[in-house]
Amino acid sequence: MCRLTEYLVAATFLMHVPLSASQVYQYQLYPYHTAPSPDQSDGDCGGTLDTMYGDLTITSPLYPSNYPPNKVCIWHVTASVGKIVFITFPAFRVRCLGDFVAIFDGGAGSTELIEAFCKNRDGRGLRTTTNQMTVVFKSNEWITGSGFTATITEVDPYGTCGSPTIARIPAPERIVGGNTAQHGSWPWQVLIKVWLSPPNPGPSDYECVGVLLDSDWVVTTASCIYVTTADWLELTLGEHDRDAWDGTEVSRFGAQMFIHPNFVSGPHDIALIKMASPVTFNDYIMPICLPSSSDVLLPGTMVSVSGWGATSNGGATARYLQQMVVPVVSDYNCLQIYGTAIQIAVDFCAGYTVLGGIDACTGDSGSPLSRRSPTTGAWELHGLVSLFQPCANPYEPTVYARVPALVDWVTATMAMN
Repeated sequence: MCRLTEYLVAATFLMHVPLSASQVYQYQLYPYHTAPSPDQSDGDCGGTLDTMYGDLTITSPLYPSNYPPNKVCIWHVTASVGKIVFITFPAFRVRCLGDFVAIFDGGAGSTELIEAFCKNRDGRGLRTTTNQMTVVFKSNEWITGSGFTATITEVDPYGTCGSPTIARIPAPERIVGGNTAQHGSWPWQVLIKVWLSPPNPGPSDYECVGVLLDSDWVVTTASCIYVTTADWLELTLGEHDRDAWDGTEVSRFGAQMFIHPNFVSGPHDIALIKMASPVTFNDYIMPICLPSSSDVLLPGTMVSVSGWGATSNGGATARYLQQMVVPVVSDYNCLQIYGTAIQIAVDFCAGYTVLGGIDACTGDSGSPLSRRSPTTGAWELHGLVSLFQPCANPYEPTVYARVPALVDWVTATMAMN
């Protein structure tokens, strides 16, 4: 396999670029495996743009008529300092036989391919983690389509949920035996220290994970905290290295906690913690977005999980924040494995059911399962690690609390308190 193809296959699997191995050759992305310069565009399209004076619109050549063959258009977009770039496609009809649009996070030379795509993509948005974006459009030598129109704007990354400003290292497919995340790339991650008696300078009784939803709200699993009280919970945000001071950490104790009223053990495994005082958002502390109650993850959808759980079955918890990518398991297979131990309306499974070896593990309880929204490009919380068998065993995928099914309780509880 050639080096370019290896790169694109990796981008497809780890960075959620919707290209199968067989499609890599159709896209003919070479030489655009890194972001090219606008001066490589044909003379009648592309260019250097900035968003500081308002929203921008770019289109394929001749839009709304069919774009011509053999076109290369490259736009380099710069937002104001401290902003990020957001692009949406109100209309998109680009054929897949060698035609494509590719979006890079950064300017010329960037290797951070956000996504490459063709066919239909109406309404879907993507965003950068920096204040620069490169947009590449290429058409083939023969059949063309009606093309696209895109709206580009700049947005404030702070307070914009699901929009990290620090680029991710492409995630491997495991936490067990896993890979260290880039510090700050999952800024909604919260380390929760749980005491079963009043907190003291010594170590807590155990730890689990939460997810930042707002400046003073954290969501986690009920099974993580139901045995204690809110003021016996210490929440650390901006954490990366559990054994050393990173300089980015902010700690808060809990003020109130709310357990889902239907939780006993297992299903409805979700809880909220209101912190004693709000936190200020920065590069290392940001909230994740909540999904719609109607959102559904189809079987096989690749999703991201991050946590400090054990990196081997029976091993110690991780020192550094870990990350992985796993597929969603069908509800049918999940029920066949776990039966009455779960309620599929509020639970779901993710992981490699046949091979195992890639999974959440001890210490990951409450860890987020997330993916980028197909409509906004922002990261959304779809699951919380709830139940895991001996880590990474075949036919024993992790069970997650199904956040879309529980999101109405989450938002109502936050609004009333």
